[in-house]
Amino acid sequence: MSESASQFSDASSKEAFATLGSTDMLEALVLMSELSYGARKVGLSGLSAPMRHLLTQLGRDLAALARATAQAADEAIVAALRETQVRPETTKSLHLQDVIVSLPFSRGSVKVAIIDELDKATNVNSGYGPYWRAQEYGSVAVGNIMTGRILFGRFAGPAHDEVPRAEYAGQAGAPGAEFNYSVDGEEGGLGTIQHEDAPRHFLQRGTDEAFGSYSAGITRLSHEYAGRILALGL
Repeated sequence: MSESASQFSDASSKEAFATLGSTDMLEALVLMSELSYGARKVGLSGLSAPMRHLLTQLGRDLAALARATAQAADEAIVAALRETQVRPETTKSLHLQDVIVSLPFSRGSVKVAIIDELDKATNVNSGYGPYWRAQEYGSVAVGNIMTGRILFGRFAGPAHDEVPRAEYAGQAGAPGAEFNYSVDGEEGGLGTIQHEDAPRHFLQRGTDEAFGSYSAGITRLSHEYAGRILALGL
């Protein structure tokens, strides 16, 4: 049995940021199924039944690997988010870490970071909708140029400065504040954005980390089941 696994970019399909899977493992499953069917058809029940048993077990092991990988991906992505965070949490009802959802999929594959879930985290006040792409790739890369943009509102934030300090710009955990947009008649003032959002690559970093353990799992299962198939005397 082959032991290779692959990471496929899936963001363009609007389904998930990436898909982890093994086409070689899929081919092995098909071959095992054909061997089982062929052996049964010619009356080799001593081979057909054990092969069907191996197929069932391998399917369960692949499903378990997919579940573990999905959980590992979520944990790694959230860890990358926290590591790259430079401002305190805002008062938004949903933050990016709340919408990181990866799911096990068919034949042991994994959908990493479901797009529909990511899109639930929006910047309602700004009117720009989902913001995960700007955080993943950077504001310049997604065409959302921030520098020079003038906003009307005020800074506020319990437990930290009401006005950001320039000397702390870009430092993780530095004093910061949440900018609340104001409308006519509300207290506020004009502010100009002076920095672009830098790419954080939290999704790619988490995906890469999860892929490492997934690939190792595919290799382990490939070696294990290759040995068990050979033991059948094929």
